[in-house]
Amino acid sequence: MFVQFISTKYHAIIDYLMGVSLICIPFMFYNWDNSVQMQVLVVSGAFILFYSLVTRYEYSLFKMISIRFHLTLDVFTGIMLIISPWMFNFFQEVFIPHVTLGILQIAIVAFSSTTRAHQLYTGPYHNKF
Repeated sequence: MFVQFISTKYHAIIDYLMGVSLICIPFMFYNWDNSVQMQVLVVSGAFILFYSLVTRYEYSLFKMISIRFHLTLDVFTGIMLIISPWMFNFFQEVFIPHVTLGILQIAIVAFSSTTRAHQLYTGPYHNKF
């Protein structure tokens, strides 16, 4: 078990940054012209943004899914990013961004807490929100 030092508050921020990054990276650094390589990153980024908006944590709009299910989706997205170059047969052209970002996605999950920050302290002066 890893030390869970990323709170749900910071995990939310990281998720939004990861989602926007996955969408923007193909347009900023590569000229893939709507290829499968580009679509995998853009769809993964959009998927991360979508389920981040519906997760029960600090910076979401609709609190519908649990943080545990959210982390499961993070792992699924990371695995899909890692295997996508071979699954869609573009590994001979490019695979490093997909594999790197997939590993980063899974690493973030490994160090993320499943307890919201306000639930960690339950002393006598604890304010619930």
